[in-house]
Amino acid sequence: MKLSMWMLADWLKKYNPQIKIQEGRRTLRNVRLFSDGVRIEAMDAYMGPVREFVDEDSDQIICAQGHDMFFLETDDMNETFNEALDAFDCYNSWSDGLHGKVRQGAPLQELLEDSLAVFQNPLILCDPGYLVIAQAGMEDFNYESRRAEANLTEMQKNGIMLLDTILSINDDPRIRVNSRNAYRMDYESLGSPCVCRNLYSRNRHIGWAIYISGGEISQGQMQLLDELGDIIEYWSDVNDEQQQLLSYNDIFQQILSGEKSDQPKQLAMMRSIGWFPEDPKQILVLDGKGIHTTALEHFRRKLERLGNGCFTIATRDRTALIINRRLILYEHFMEKLKDFMAQTNTYCGISPEFTDVFDMEEPVSLALSAARFGPRTPASAVSFDECALACAVDFLRSHFSNALIHPALHILEKYDAENHTDLYRTLKEYLDCERNYVRTAGKLFIHRNTLLYRLKRIEDLTKADLDDAEVRLHIQLSYRIRE
Repeated sequence: MKLSMWMLADWLKKYNPQIKIQEGRRTLRNVRLFSDGVRIEAMDAYMGPVREFVDEDSDQIICAQGHDMFFLETDDMNETFNEALDAFDCYNSWSDGLHGKVRQGAPLQELLEDSLAVFQNPLILCDPGYLVIAQAGMEDFNYESRRAEANLTEMQKNGIMLLDTILSINDDPRIRVNSRNAYRMDYESLGSPCVCRNLYSRNRHIGWAIYISGGEISQGQMQLLDELGDIIEYWSDVNDEQQQLLSYNDIFQQILSGEKSDQPKQLAMMRSIGWFPEDPKQILVLDGKGIHTTALEHFRRKLERLGNGCFTIATRDRTALIINRRLILYEHFMEKLKDFMAQTNTYCGISPEFTDVFDMEEPVSLALSAARFGPRTPASAVSFDECALACAVDFLRSHFSNALIHPALHILEKYDAENHTDLYRTLKEYLDCERNYVRTAGKLFIHRNTLLYRLKRIEDLTKADLDDAEVRLHIQLSYRIRE
C-alpha cells in the first residue's frame, strides 16, 4: 500500500499540521530523515527540522514530498519520525492483511471488521440496490442526529436504507460513475457526513463502500476508503462466483435466466431505484453489424447511458435493453437511441409493454422477433405490432408448410404452366389491392376488361368464393407462406 501526504498529516494530527499540499497522491512508500547528503527519491517523504530545510529560525518540523508539505508544531524529531514510520507500518499491515484474507476466502464482513481499527467509525458495504451486504461499527457509533440513527438502525434491522434517503442518493450523478475516487456525501436525509466509494468489477457496477465519518472529513480518510474499495474489488474478482455484489444488470439477467428463488430481494433492489411492479416496461433487442465490430462491454455501457430507466441484459447472443416507461421520456429516449444505432450500425425490435418483470421471457421473444422481421436497416426501431403478421407467417411456414396452402394456388399454378397464362399472380395482386379493379389492373398493366375476364376464369377453375372473407384470408396467407 502507498500512502499520501494527506494520510500522513491525518496520522500526525495531534501536532496540528499546517498543510500546504498541492497534489497529495497515494505514491509514498516510505518516510526518511532529511540530511544534506541524502538522495531524494520521488516516492519517499522527508522529515526534519524546518531550520535544516530552509534558512529560518523555527522550532517546527517539516514533512515534505516534492511541492507537498506540512509543518508540525513540535521540535521532537525522534518522536514524530517514529510516529510517521508507525503510519506506514499500520496501514501496510492492514492492507496486506486484508489481501491475505481475501486469498484465504474470508467473507466481506470480516474485511470490514478488520478495518474498524483504521477507520474508527462505521463502515457499510451496499450492493447496487442499496441492500447492506456487510457492516461494522454501527453498534458503538455515537449518533449525532436522530436522522443518522434512524438510517443506521433501519440498515441494521432490514438491511436497506430508508426510501427517502435512497431517493436522495440516487439523484446524485456521481454514484454510478466508473471512478475509483471516493467522494463526500452530505445530504440532509443521511443525517451524518459520509464518504462513498463506487465499486466496479470487470466493468460492472457492483455497489458502494460507505464510511460514516461522524464529523469532519479529511482527504486522507477519503484516500483510505479508496484503498478499501480497491481491496473489495479484488475480493469481487476472486470470488466472482459467489455473486454477493450484483449489478442491477445481474438482477434482470438472473430473472431472465429463471433464477426467481429470491424474488423479495430482487423486488427490493428494483424498488430502491424506483422500479415498481405496476410500472410499464418494454424490452428492446439490438442487432446488427456494429455489435460484432464493437467491444461489447463498451457498447452496453454507452447504451445504458441513454436513459436512467434502462439496463442491458444478454439473450440468445443478442444485447437487450429493459426500460421502465414511467422513468424515461420515451420520445426523447428513442431519438437518442436512433442516433446511437445510426452511429453503431445497429437496429432494434421492441416488445409490447408489460408489467411483470418475472415474466420477461415472452416480451424478450417478441422483441427478438421484431428485430428479425423488421427492415434490419441501421437506426430502424420496429415494434412487434408492426411485424406480428410476418412472425405468424414464419411460424406457419416452418410448422405446417404445404398443408396450409389453399387448393386454389395449386390449381392456378398448374393451369398457368400448361396454358402460359398469369392467373396465379393476378389473384395475388387482386387480393393485395383489396379487390379494387382499377388499382389491380394498373399494377398488372392490363385493361380492366382483361382483369374481369381473368377473375371469371379464376372463379371457374378454383370454385373459390372470393366474397367470403375467410377464404380470402386463407388464400392471402397461402401466398405469404410461399414467399
